Amino acid sequence: MVRRAALPILYSQGFNPRPQISFGPPPPVGVESEGEYADLMLAHPKSPQSPQS
Repeated sequence: MVRRAALPILYSQGFNPRPQISFGPPPPVGVESEGEYADLMLAHPKSPQSPQS
């Protein structure tokens, strides 16, 4: 999703860099969900209306 959206995701430092993504709490057992919350750390600010390039 992040690659396809061409977001400037921030990566951790060190030997094995990983994208800095934090997911919200999961839904309770037996509950279906069509969307989940996630926090992404971006390398620089980007507005939702900015065109993709």
